[in-house]
Order: sequence, then C-alpha cells, then structure tokens
Amino acid sequence: MLGQQILNFRLKKGLSQDELGELMGYTGSYISQIENQKKTPSMKFLQKFSEVSKIPIEELLNSSSQHLGLKFKQLRIEKGLKVGDISEQTGIDFFRIADFEDGIVALTWEEMQRIADILGVDSTEIESTYDEIIRIIRHNLEQLPISSEKVELILEYIERQIK
Repeated sequence: MLGQQILNFRLKKGLSQDELGELMGYTGSYISQIENQKKTPSMKFLQKFSEVSKIPIEELLNSSSQHLGLKFKQLRIEKGLKVGDISEQTGIDFFRIADFEDGIVALTWEEMQRIADILGVDSTEIESTYDEIIRIIRHNLEQLPISSEKVELILEYIERQIK
C-alpha cells in the first residue's frame, strides 16, 4: 500500500521520519501517520513525495492496485497455475490478466472475483483493497475545488466502471 511504499523509500534512503518530513515540509509525526495508514495523504503531499523520491505520482496512485495484482500472481504461482490456466477458467483475456499482475491495468470487480474464486482468495481481501483505492480517490477529489455533489458523481461513475 501507499504507506508501505513511503516507509520502504525512507528506510532505503536511511532517513528518519523527521528527516523525510523536513525534506518535504511536513512533520515526522505526519509522515508516521501516513506510513501507518492513519491519515490519507493529500495530493499536495503525494506531489511533494513524488518530487523527493523520484517516483512518478501515477505509480504512487497505482500502488494499491498493483499490490493486489502481485498478491494474485504469487498465489497463482504457489498453486502451480499459469496465466493461461486462469484465462481459460475465467474467460478473461490472457494479456489482461498478465497486465493486472504487473500493475499495468485494473480489473473489474467481477473479474477479480472470478480469479479470486480459482485462487481460493477470500473476497474480503479484495473488498478491503478496493475500499482503500476508493478512499484515496475520494480524499484526493475532496482536495479539488469542486462541489461534494460532483465528488459523489465521479465516485459513482468510477464504481460503476469497476463493478
């Protein structure tokens, strides 16, 4: 998840939370809350972290989706299945599954459930990742100068597209 990605970067660079916070213009306490997923980072925070870490903001926003794809890939390999096996059993395009595992595309809710059934994944894991993605999108939309009604319309549209 996003907090973990920030923590990994900080540890790799040998920085304390206070040091990273100072580089970005935030407190160490705020960095801690983001790493521990107690706060959702603002778009301004993500932009600043992107500048400091040299990680493209798109990659930061895709980290939740990518995490789930990697988890599915690990489970598939553990079960001795190939992408082609999953494709045949679910009717989902081979390349779409491969791209999902690599974090390039997001699958619909229904597609993820079909794959989860084959892999024996509890659907609550998928729901919690999905909820996290929606929470991050909601938070970032609320930072924009648009009405709450428009935020809700955008979220409804996204949820319809995913499901």
